[in-house]
Amino acid sequence: METKPALSAAVLEALNENNYLDWSVQLKTYLMAQDLWEIVESRSDPPAPEIEAAFKAWSKTNAMALHVIQMSCQPNRFSDIREISSARIAWDTLAEKYKPKSPDPSSSIAPVPLRKDELLDSSKSGENDKKGNINDDVEIYTELNKALQSGDWNAAKEFLNTHPHAISAKITDTNKTALHVAAEAGHEHIVEELVNIMSEENLEIKDFEGFTALAQASFRGSYRMVECMLGKNKNLTSMGNDEGNIPLILALYNGQLDLARYLYLLTPLEILVPENGTMGAAIVSEAIYNKALDIALDLVKLCPRLAIAQDRIGYCPLYALACMPDYFLGGNQLVFWKRWIYSG
Repeated sequence: METKPALSAAVLEALNENNYLDWSVQLKTYLMAQDLWEIVESRSDPPAPEIEAAFKAWSKTNAMALHVIQMSCQPNRFSDIREISSARIAWDTLAEKYKPKSPDPSSSIAPVPLRKDELLDSSKSGENDKKGNINDDVEIYTELNKALQSGDWNAAKEFLNTHPHAISAKITDTNKTALHVAAEAGHEHIVEELVNIMSEENLEIKDFEGFTALAQASFRGSYRMVECMLGKNKNLTSMGNDEGNIPLILALYNGQLDLARYLYLLTPLEILVPENGTMGAAIVSEAIYNKALDIALDLVKLCPRLAIAQDRIGYCPLYALACMPDYFLGGNQLVFWKRWIYSG
């Protein structure tokens, strides 16, 4: 299986000081799916450089796995592994620093239970937990949530008719709207029905991770959902999370190339130039990793500075190109007639 690096789409949320357990499970699953986990898990020494073919294969796989780990970290967590060149050591370093320590079983200090009145007060306080501003009233949307996830539009419509405000409410504990839930579940017919009764502003609502419902649809690769949402609000192509992951980047991350080409045509060039952040460099790099070279070439032609611009962790598209030796004649062991075709 051919492997490729990816950015933070390998995980739902980049590594921070509070989410190591979820982050590590998601990233391990991704690395396993890309045939990269073995090199992270292995305790064996790498092949000797003298064994050229084996060492070259190991170096390439190690670089891919390391890149995925690096790009799945927040910038201040990436600094912990910036100087590390081994995927295994990088993984172990992050685990050592961020994996929650097990409680000491010898501790004899018992937790002090809340009094009943304290418990009631805390349940009504609406205080934010580590996930941010959580909607304390999500229970009232349980029926709507179930209907959306199961694809039952009639039940969802009945709930929305009785509770019109629910169309723009955050109905999960991760601040997802009805449109987020339907898009995540992949129910295209419900997405279309919801978009028809939503305002342009409703479509711009973000969940806790900073993603609109369009981002969810782009990651899934649903052209029908994306076209439907953009038919009402074309500004959604420019809306990303705090790390700059706009829908185009998410489609590329997950290898949804046909959808990525569609989104590329609708994404304003002005938000991709280096002066406006790292999105342009990230798009060129991901297009290279995913063999969407038409997107990479066109964007670099429109803005040549992107070829050496840095993404959010300091890499540029030239680095991405260097990670893909198969793109070049010297990186391919071709028979003579294929070399002849290549040269043409």
